[in-house]
Amino acid sequence: LPDDHYGLASSFGRHAIVRCDGRRQVRALTVVHELGHLLGAVHVSARASVMHPQVVFDGRFFDPLNRRILSSSRDRRFGEPLSESTVRQLRAIYNAAARFPDEVDADDLASLQAALERLAAPQLSE
Repeated sequence: LPDDHYGLASSFGRHAIVRCDGRRQVRALTVVHELGHLLGAVHVSARASVMHPQVVFDGRFFDPLNRRILSSSRDRRFGEPLSESTVRQLRAIYNAAARFPDEVDADDLASLQAALERLAAPQLSE
């Protein structure tokens, strides 16, 4: 990981990486933050949110937007496409969030929407 990152997880990915380099202990909040990405959570500007993008965040809770996202994706089965109802719910949440560019990271939203489309696509059988 780059020196300024302590965790990494791609949107709706299957794996998260959290840095533990011996100089610092892994913060539980960093682990929770990265797990949030696996379930579709987005970076927000609110420093009180676990989903603030910087390691110096003060978060203890998920913000209302990310609570809605996590509620919609909580039954996600890793390695399987998302259900149609979950995809519809998440699309609506992400589209609504895009109207608040000062509060939500636009690049994260674009990445999440692209990942959502990949997960929604029917899987080709081999």
